[in-house]
Amino acid sequence: MELEWRPGTMQVDFGQARATLAGREVTVHCLVATFPHSNMRYVAAMPGENAECVCEGLLEIFEHIGLVPSLLVFDNATGAAHRVAWDKVSVVRVFQLFCEHHRVEARFCNPRSGWEKGSVENAVGFLRRNLMVPQPSAEGYRQLTRWLLSRCDEFAGRAHYRLGRTVSDLFGEDRDAMVDWLQCIRQSDEGRMT
Repeated sequence: MELEWRPGTMQVDFGQARATLAGREVTVHCLVATFPHSNMRYVAAMPGENAECVCEGLLEIFEHIGLVPSLLVFDNATGAAHRVAWDKVSVVRVFQLFCEHHRVEARFCNPRSGWEKGSVENAVGFLRRNLMVPQPSAEGYRQLTRWLLSRCDEFAGRAHYRLGRTVSDLFGEDRDAMVDWLQCIRQSDEGRMT
């Protein structure tokens, strides 16, 4: 049985790959974000997997697509939060502020329940195989991220694996369910002033 995901929902997880940055071979922590409704996938290259890298990677993706999803679904072990008990998650303060600023809700999957976020689990491997081989080279993380995001856009013309429509066509439905990134920022700024 497949889970149905409402348009505009984003799943987020990390993967790792090797890249050459400023002439040095390094392990890159890939913040992978997918929209399971459309199967649209994005990746941002980060130096680590802490809350600051989660926020920076998401910000790069939000800016790239010009939109903010209403819901982020995370693995239970990302840098954005820590599981303190089976049913209790402690969200890192900087990530909590990021979510409040962008007016986005975050949910965390249950331990050992990869099926709850199968879209992003699949995307980690897909993007590693299709974007990180051969090993990419860039001057830094930001330049690598821009290259990765542009390559992700190229995959949008492919047919959805199950529905027969293009990923870009289905991503239009995701886009309709999201908030304009600049409008979201302005509303957050206005909310702080009052």
